[in-house]
Amino acid sequence: MSPLRNVGGVPQPAQGTGISASVGRLGPHSVQIGTNPPVRLDQIRGNDVPFAGFRTATRVASAKTGARQNAASALRALGTTGGAFDVAGILGSCKALQTHLDRLQRHGEIHGTMDDAAMAAFAPEVESLSNTELANVYQRLLSPETALLRRALQTEIRQNPHNADALSASASLYTLEALVLNEITNRVVVAQGLAPADAVPALSARYGAAIDGMGHVQRHAVQGDMTAVSLHVLANVASDSAARREKVDDVAQDIVQRRALDPIDARQFGDVLRSADLTINVDLGFLFGMSGPKPLLKAGGPWEHLFHSIEGAPDEAARQAAIAVKGEGYILKRDNVERGLFPELSEDRPAVASDRPTYAALNLLRFNTGQAASYGTVALHLKPEVARRATYTVDDTFFALRLRHTEAGREAVAALLPGWPGITPEHKAEMMRPGSDLRRQLEDVMDAMARKGTFRGDLFKNELRLPGLEDDENSALAGLFTRAFKDTDATRKAMVTYDNLEALLPELGEVDAVRLARAAVDREAGGPGRVATQCNYIEAQLHGPLVLARDVQEIVIVREFGADTITDPVQQAWMRAVIAVLGGKTPETADMDMFTPAQRADLAAIREQLGGATIPVRIEEQIPELGLKQEIQAEDRAFYAAHLDQPGIDARVRAMDDDATFRGFMTSALTMATNGSSIVQVMGDVPLIPDADLPAVRAAFAAMVERFRHAPERGQYDENTLLNDCMNRVLREHVGADRMDCLAAVADLTPDPALRGRLRDMAMAQAVPMTGAAFRAVAATALEGAALLRDATRQAPEGEMTHEAMAARLGTVAGAFSQRLAALPAHRALGAPGETGEAGTAPTVAEARGRLLQQCGGMAFALAGLDGDATARAALAARLDAPDMRSLSALTQRLGDPARGFAADAAFGQVQAFNALLSGMRTALGEQAMESPAPFGNELSLVPPEDRARLHAALPGLAATLDASFPAHPAFPVAAHPERMPVGPAAHRRFLLDMLPIYHGHEMPGQFDHGAGYHGRGHICRAFIFASTMAGIMESMGHTVDRTALLCGIAGHDAGRTSNGADTPAQEAESARLALERMHASFGPDTLGADYEREFEAAIVGHASPTLESMLLNAADSLDIGRVKSFDFKYMPFLRGGPQEGPQVAVPDYQALREQLHEEADLLARLTDPMTQVRDLRMKLAEAGELETMVEVQRGASDAVRGQLALDSEEDFLAFVEGKIRAHPDMFPLLTRHYLAPLDA
Repeated sequence: MSPLRNVGGVPQPAQGTGISASVGRLGPHSVQIGTNPPVRLDQIRGNDVPFAGFRTATRVASAKTGARQNAASALRALGTTGGAFDVAGILGSCKALQTHLDRLQRHGEIHGTMDDAAMAAFAPEVESLSNTELANVYQRLLSPETALLRRALQTEIRQNPHNADALSASASLYTLEALVLNEITNRVVVAQGLAPADAVPALSARYGAAIDGMGHVQRHAVQGDMTAVSLHVLANVASDSAARREKVDDVAQDIVQRRALDPIDARQFGDVLRSADLTINVDLGFLFGMSGPKPLLKAGGPWEHLFHSIEGAPDEAARQAAIAVKGEGYILKRDNVERGLFPELSEDRPAVASDRPTYAALNLLRFNTGQAASYGTVALHLKPEVARRATYTVDDTFFALRLRHTEAGREAVAALLPGWPGITPEHKAEMMRPGSDLRRQLEDVMDAMARKGTFRGDLFKNELRLPGLEDDENSALAGLFTRAFKDTDATRKAMVTYDNLEALLPELGEVDAVRLARAAVDREAGGPGRVATQCNYIEAQLHGPLVLARDVQEIVIVREFGADTITDPVQQAWMRAVIAVLGGKTPETADMDMFTPAQRADLAAIREQLGGATIPVRIEEQIPELGLKQEIQAEDRAFYAAHLDQPGIDARVRAMDDDATFRGFMTSALTMATNGSSIVQVMGDVPLIPDADLPAVRAAFAAMVERFRHAPERGQYDENTLLNDCMNRVLREHVGADRMDCLAAVADLTPDPALRGRLRDMAMAQAVPMTGAAFRAVAATALEGAALLRDATRQAPEGEMTHEAMAARLGTVAGAFSQRLAALPAHRALGAPGETGEAGTAPTVAEARGRLLQQCGGMAFALAGLDGDATARAALAARLDAPDMRSLSALTQRLGDPARGFAADAAFGQVQAFNALLSGMRTALGEQAMESPAPFGNELSLVPPEDRARLHAALPGLAATLDASFPAHPAFPVAAHPERMPVGPAAHRRFLLDMLPIYHGHEMPGQFDHGAGYHGRGHICRAFIFASTMAGIMESMGHTVDRTALLCGIAGHDAGRTSNGADTPAQEAESARLALERMHASFGPDTLGADYEREFEAAIVGHASPTLESMLLNAADSLDIGRVKSFDFKYMPFLRGGPQEGPQVAVPDYQALREQLHEEADLLARLTDPMTQVRDLRMKLAEAGELETMVEVQRGASDAVRGQLALDSEEDFLAFVEGKIRAHPDMFPLLTRHYLAPLDA
């Protein structure tokens, strides 16, 4: 609605009068209020004036009666609380009143002026008004509609000075205002005890002399009338907020212009608020009397709040019980807060419960379930007229209360504290004792108040509290603070009445003002005009009793969290019955049958209390409304972002011209960003942006503001968030997002200022910053490492740390580091954008992880502060170079090698971290420390026991894996006469040839292996070759292998078999016996000795010997398993060691060797064993169900096996197998190198 400056040549009220265009407009000899039809002022139509009669006495009596009636009619028109402002009714009553007064004047019945006569007519009617009616009339007289009517009458009088009707109407309005104010004053004076009632002259007595016999005065009987104190509150707040309303249109128009809003005036802002109904949320069980009191039993009387319960308690015990519901401290706090908001509740006397307000909220979201659903699952929707007897504040009363620190208030706290209730005597004594903790806390809180100067009462909830007091005691203390520091004038300026709701604009702030503007536009378009304010709600303090039967329009119960939670059948029936009674209906018979006589009596009492009134009850779902609130908030934010204060943005940017202001804003913006406060704290006095970079940053900031000011993005909801976000974007671009994340991490890592400074400098010095998470992981570990280094270099008297203790501490640090790295997200490869790895590509996770590992040790050294301490550096170098530490380091480097170590083990990250810490320390020491030792080079089962012990101290998990996967093998016992033992490949081959006839016999017709050869010459020859090969490999890795024990064992390990299938202990024992028998024959009966023979037998029987030779014998046997079934690496212990189950790990280099060995073994079996050649085909045929074909294939392979019997000579058979290797050395590199080459040498 555009502001109108004139209508038909008639000037309109200017801004600053509080009469905006939406209130109404002036026309030629007319006035229009809102959208109602215009009312002519040059032709005012009066109320009907009856025939006066023929006799003078009749005429006089009729005129007096008519004067009283029209005075009452004018007051009714002014005091109406529903519908439109009745201008015609007021003017008609005033004209008719003047007619009756003119008649009285003609008959000489008026003593004095016509103004005196009007006072005499109005006085008894004003005096007859109830407090509620008087409050309504007074507020209407102060309303902008009445102000516009007065302005219209004055304009008409200036244009037509002889318009007697306009003159009398204008005079009547002023007369009424004076009388109403006078009557309010009279009632307040009496109520406050300032004078006895008989000492205060009544209006009718004071102003009735102008007309004799105007009749008696009878105060109107109003159900639940408000008290004179409540009247006083409403009158004072109405007067104060009306004065502020007259100035708020300038504020509104300033907002409209700066934000390029559609034309809207202050009244339209307020209309959005006035269009919302008032709701009170209460508990379902409480309202329906299912838990505790039964308020519906008093539905025809005042709604009782906590102070009614306390005041109406029959005895002290009941009173204390009522206080205990909320606690004495809360009662004290609430009492003093209410007295702070409403000074009309005199501190000189106890406040009466009926003088205190009841609290409601403006339902700005138009929710069925009420504006404050968190307070209860039942919403009482109040009738519109209730809104006129309420005062309003932004947020609740605790928030609205304003306080100001003064020395006088501080003195009042000291004076009142000794006798203040709600705090234990011990705590009060402690608070008064100088030097005590509670006294210090009290002083700290009041010092905080002094620094703030002025503050709101909600700070008592969290900030302005004494940690040493209980919660209820802090509430009591808040009551004392409120008494001492309340700022009544400032608090009153934050309150308004219904007609002046637009005066809350300064309190709401521009964000909510713009949201109201959006809602106003929505209402103009026919929408509901919902608003999701930044504050919790706009609270209404209802003055005068709330009478459910009179004041509640409807009741809405939340279904999900209210009605559906009532599961007891009787309670469900009770709820249905009460709903029926409230709606004027009869409860169902089935429900009534469930009730006791007392419950039936209660239902009857509720119906009686209603007195014929009805209150509709609905049950509605709340969940849809929760989503609706988010939708409204999104719409509000989008609307605000589209109407930013562009001049304000320009002004703020211009204000940053000087470097100090610009840096100040940089700091404040940064504190508003995620983790920004941490960055500010960490940087301290060190500037985040060097002076030389300020011009570039300033230019980037200006460009960023220009980029977003007309097209804000998500998160840039208002001017502050826009500017803050632009600054933070610039800082993250200039400083680097990762670097800033690193800085933010520092604050949580250590409270030590020196260490924070070092970490800050490290973060700033990074050429390629880590991610914040990576920096946190590295720095946290480096701090632990630094503590270790300081302890490791500490001298007497603390004592020196042992190498084992240092290794253990280092292992703990490494373990924590590994866990931190494992927790880092894999995206961005743990590094920064733009970083490159090998071949110029983005770094892999492994490369990025390696970079972090490399940095940690050096960072720990730097944080330890050892750079300038030559003695400490020398001590650390000596520790790192000690033989024990170097030996451990060599082992951990080997285990931490991705190819030759335990890359698949869970502890691999820990050993890598361990090595990185040591390496970083060595690098930091430079020439003071020796280079890192070469990694352990032998096969891992050869790790010495002392190194295993050190590894257990440092990295117990990894040590356990080493022991399980590569246990140390005891040496095979030495033969009794080693000089008689065979030496060289040829001798061992000869032994094999001597054993082959046994296996040849197993394959002969009629024997168990005929036509199969599973455990015949082919298997033994291949296993012998494999064992020789593995022995050669192990010897190349540093092992000493007793080849005689191994090769004689493999040659005889199946000699005692009597059947195919799983071997048995008896067969294995027989195999060992036959092998030993052949060894006795070949080497001499006493050559081996008992120990040797015992270990030899254990190597064959169940492979029970822990020796290396036993493991190799087992591995050689398992390598040739392909002739029977598919190969499984877990059954081949070569270069894996240990049992088949348990915490084992494959070393990548070893696994490659194992795979190559298996490949050659499988190939040799395919070339020399017919059964292996058809193995895969047989399996596929079996899977396909083609069993007959499979049998045919197997029969053909068996024939081929039997055909090999033609090689009757054992030498020829062995040469046949060896010949396959000789013919294809490129296909058998391992077998050639480690079997044929030594044999042929």
